[in-house]
Amino acid sequence: MARAVRPALVLLAAVSVSALGLAACSGGDPDRDSTGVITASEEGADIFAIQVGDCAGDLTTGELTELDVVPCADPHVSEAFASSDLDEGGYPGTEAIDAQAEEDCTAAFETFIGLPYQESELFATWLTPTEESWEQGDREILCFVYDEDADTTGSLENAAR
Repeated sequence: MARAVRPALVLLAAVSVSALGLAACSGGDPDRDSTGVITASEEGADIFAIQVGDCAGDLTTGELTELDVVPCADPHVSEAFASSDLDEGGYPGTEAIDAQAEEDCTAAFETFIGLPYQESELFATWLTPTEESWEQGDREILCFVYDEDADTTGSLENAAR
């Protein structure tokens, strides 16, 4: 099982990601310091090990089981800036999950970046559960920010652009 990345609305370059079962994951956990900050690049980190504050490579459309991660001080494509959990119950479907992800990530974007999404030159995307990962308890929406024109070095927090 894998997390699926799907582009969302044109205005919000969103990515939905469905998750791999924890037992079936092939990637490892990234090296972190005592505060939880990634200290070394890792190709193919377990998608379930990615946390708010982590910096990563490109989120491509499709299903993800792993993602390349790097310390945020190194050049990177994306940064996880917020997360939320979907309600328990039956799988709500990709449209409902994407609508919730867009709402949650757009709301968190302004607080993190310092500008409303519609005024920013940056883009947001997200990882969400697939039906298969939902069955294994995956309920997390993980929001990412990126600059489509260039890699970023450092955090985009309070970038106000």
